[in-house]
Amino acid sequence: MSRSGKVSVIGAGFYGSTTALRLAQYDIFETVVLTDVIEGKPEGLALDLNQSRWIEGFETKVIGQTTGPSGEGYEAIQGSEIVVITAGLPRKPGMSRMDLIETNAKIMRAVAENIAKHAPEAIVINVANPLDEMTALAQIVTGFPHHRVIGQAGMLDTARFTHFVAEKLGVPVASVTTLTLGSHGDTMVPVASACAVDGKPLSDLLSADEIEELVVRTRNGGAEVVALLRAALPGAGRDALLEWTDALSDAYCQPANPGSFSSLAYASGAFYSVQSNDPRSVWRLLAGEAEREKIAESAGEDGGVIEALRVNDQWMVMLIFDHPMHVQGWRVEVLNLNTNEQRRLTDNIEAAENIIYHDMELQGDALYFLTYAPSEERAKQLSTITAFNLAQATQEELLSLESDRFYHQLAVSGRYLMISQSDGGKASREPLPIVFYNLETGQLEDLMEISGSYPLMDSALAAWSEQGPNKPPKVFKIFDFKSGLSWPLAIEGEKPSHFDLSAKYLTWIDPSVPTSAFPAVYLMSLDDGRRLTLSLEKLELMPQFPQVRDGKLILGLVEDIYSADASGMICAIPLEDLQALSQPISEPASAP
Repeated sequence: MSRSGKVSVIGAGFYGSTTALRLAQYDIFETVVLTDVIEGKPEGLALDLNQSRWIEGFETKVIGQTTGPSGEGYEAIQGSEIVVITAGLPRKPGMSRMDLIETNAKIMRAVAENIAKHAPEAIVINVANPLDEMTALAQIVTGFPHHRVIGQAGMLDTARFTHFVAEKLGVPVASVTTLTLGSHGDTMVPVASACAVDGKPLSDLLSADEIEELVVRTRNGGAEVVALLRAALPGAGRDALLEWTDALSDAYCQPANPGSFSSLAYASGAFYSVQSNDPRSVWRLLAGEAEREKIAESAGEDGGVIEALRVNDQWMVMLIFDHPMHVQGWRVEVLNLNTNEQRRLTDNIEAAENIIYHDMELQGDALYFLTYAPSEERAKQLSTITAFNLAQATQEELLSLESDRFYHQLAVSGRYLMISQSDGGKASREPLPIVFYNLETGQLEDLMEISGSYPLMDSALAAWSEQGPNKPPKVFKIFDFKSGLSWPLAIEGEKPSHFDLSAKYLTWIDPSVPTSAFPAVYLMSLDDGRRLTLSLEKLELMPQFPQVRDGKLILGLVEDIYSADASGMICAIPLEDLQALSQPISEPASAP
């Protein structure tokens, strides 16, 4: 067989890798190029596909190429006659195609620019969603004639309709003729009047209700596939519920000091807690051991209340108020966990300035500390972020901003400090921009045009709510720095709070569910959107400070929370055990 030409596939996901395989198996092209932004993935897939050539009997060679954000690697598509675009964020369960438009438009623009540069004579076939909008964008960006930029849509929708009709009637698909028109999305129109089986009108074989059922299923065909694939993912599946029992307490919990938890942190196999009946002390409890020890106290004549902890492998940082909730009289003390040396880092106890603490975050040896103070113009605030190097005992002012707004919350991971803003509680204002500070360059960056509050960061992931600081979040947006993709996650509960992001899991509690006294704990996977609800209502336990660390769900549980001698427990439940013990909340729908 004579082979000639080159075809390129942009994006090495399920669709892209399958397309590359089928194109190679046709054995009509000299070369198939497969690209992706994930380093090594296209090269690995190409190697695997090439090793199947002898078995499948084709000679077409598959080339894999990693591409970069500035167009690196796109020279591999040079001279392609056809380019298939599959790159983009795939739909996650519960998302419509239009939910993808913001993120995928950025990806499509970059891809189209590189196609125009390296393959100016190619025919472009787009698969990325929302398909109609992305196809139009690809044509605009490339500047190619309209007949050379095609969206793969109608054929897929028609194929789905054909399959459903054939399955319903128990006939070969070859005997079925169907037609779909319009957008590849929620407004598509399967034209039942133009459908037939062996030449007989579909209306002669099925009732109007049966035809409508097939039409709706065709329209939601992609969502059905997404939902089923989600259920098949390892460790994923459907939303689940775990009812807490005494047996679970015995298996996964250790007794803590009496009193509810004022603070609870976990690092390197040890729990660190401050509890309401002893707010001036920090206790350490090793995982799996009953013995606990007091490792720190708020120093000074009057002691002080330990309001918050930040802990990692080396350091424990304590925020101490001279009186409960006295945010203008505070100090910060740090404990070296290796040497047990405790020292005061900074304070505002006797300062003349009216400096108010707002937030702090710990990363490695660095503590980032956020304060604000009214400026000489009382309508304005002076917000300051100070970086403390705990190992070198030095400090540096990173940012100082005087405006009618102030920096509100911090999140840090890797090279970036993520900072939300507030307007002082004016609920009528729109959500304010979230800014990024590059710790390597010392500059603010317009990394993303986002607004909202509740910033969270872990490894290469960032999360934030698009609601303002005075409104409970309903949806969190997730951003992956490595891939440049973002997607929404719907939050359960009326008044969610105590959010934590770690190891690709988002955790929170909601005091409105099921009751204000005994809130539910929520655990959501950022990979597949699976949500676990942990209910403690039957045993009347109050959960506090849920977080995922070292492959475990860490939380505090308290009995008789309003009692002075409340009984407290610290729990660590392996995620695999949570998956095994949980039960589906409901059966999956056939089509969203």
